[in-house]
Amino acid sequence: MPLSDRIKDAYYVVSNGSADANGQPNTMWLGLASLGGDCNASQANKPGKTTIPDIGVLGRALPTDHEPVLGTLYTKLYPGVTIGQYYYFYISGTKGKTCASPANLQSIDSAFDTAAKGIVAAAN
Repeated sequence: MPLSDRIKDAYYVVSNGSADANGQPNTMWLGLASLGGDCNASQANKPGKTTIPDIGVLGRALPTDHEPVLGTLYTKLYPGVTIGQYYYFYISGTKGKTCASPANLQSIDSAFDTAAKGIVAAAN
């Protein structure tokens, strides 16, 4: 995932509560090292958390998978890219966050949105 200067300090935490049909993780909580508070993704898998402290989610699904609540294809709902057999996408988590100003969070959200559309397969 190409990181622009705006999100160059991005990191992810693999969710320990979400997996695909093969038991492989399919959700990563996204954060920025420069932000803490309610945007500290490193706290996402801590016991007793009632909210997810992330900036957004990087998800993975089959291109034919539907979001369970809305019943709409992930490919129609979220920006992303298909690599091999999976669709990788970004879901914003900035709504209601207080770790930065709304304008700053919008800029970060936009940068992650753009990055998700630019995901490429890792070179071996």
